[in-house]
Amino acid sequence: MKVLLISPLPPPAGGIASWTRRYLESRKAKENEVDVVNIAVTGKRVENFTTKNSIFAEIKRNEDIMWDLENKLRKKKYDIVHLNSSCSKFGLLRDYLVCLKVKKYGVRLLVQMHCDVTYMLSGVIAEKLFKKVVRLSDCVLTLNRVSDEYIRKNCKKDTIIVPNFVSDEYVAHLNESKIISDKIKTALFVGHILRTKGCDLICNIASDFPDINFRLVGHVSEEIRKLPKPSNVTLVDEMPLEKILEEYKVADIFVFPTHTEGFPNVVSEAMSAGLPIIATRVGAIPDMLEDKGGLFVPIDGEKELKAAITALSDPEIRRKMSRFNRDKVMREYTINNVMDRLFKIYEGIRG
Repeated sequence: MKVLLISPLPPPAGGIASWTRRYLESRKAKENEVDVVNIAVTGKRVENFTTKNSIFAEIKRNEDIMWDLENKLRKKKYDIVHLNSSCSKFGLLRDYLVCLKVKKYGVRLLVQMHCDVTYMLSGVIAEKLFKKVVRLSDCVLTLNRVSDEYIRKNCKKDTIIVPNFVSDEYVAHLNESKIISDKIKTALFVGHILRTKGCDLICNIASDFPDINFRLVGHVSEEIRKLPKPSNVTLVDEMPLEKILEEYKVADIFVFPTHTEGFPNVVSEAMSAGLPIIATRVGAIPDMLEDKGGLFVPIDGEKELKAAITALSDPEIRRKMSRFNRDKVMREYTINNVMDRLFKIYEGIRG
């Protein structure tokens, strides 16, 4: 099968970009013919997501994307075009233009919403663009039930919920049972270190737990770097996969008080490592943990986050959560299982 994947590639190593890299490394992708149109951010935004490029730089970037798309569609007959959307306002404008271009060439189009749709669609323009993208697609994939229900209700179109996957490195490297310590020594966060990921909340409460080392691993934004932090908070810049695996392996809990998510890769990775999780009820996280793999806190819930960390001081609670998380990943989120399902969807669309 010939697939054209329209999706960001690292750098920066964000959620969708990491998904793209793992997709391309999968057995299923290697068995087929997959080309990529890279829609990753450029310029200053590679170093700092909160930095805005000039309007001229963004126009040039999107012109390059559309040229690459046109060039590939003209040279090769694809069976499927798979467009990954972050559902941002300006991203949806480009997505709409991409959809028009793909339909001009008569190729079947699958659009995967890598976002929490209800959170991202703010404003009339974004909602209208989103509906246009959905209408032009032959199949829409979502990451969670909330997004699925929104599209069914507001766009009158069925969707298929397909989770993100955990790569083989995580499953193979962390195949041994998690050792549950008597006390919590290390609390881990992995991802872009931003306020919208709840990293300021972690910095605020850390001083109440002086015996716990809070490690925040990922690209560090200036907004967090400038915050006052107690000595038991460590900011760790992006690191190679093997070192991230070690971070998961030695941590005792995973703390992820994010404001919005689609299906966060880092949560499924933490689950594969057998880590009990404290997170917000956003995106697919409630479906992932099912009230059995972790504890939930409200967005910006400082008091609730403290209470959740205290509750997980009981090693037996952490042991049960650890077992549930590992079992669920092996059952539902391995890359081979998810990619096999995705290519079956491709076959169904192609007819």
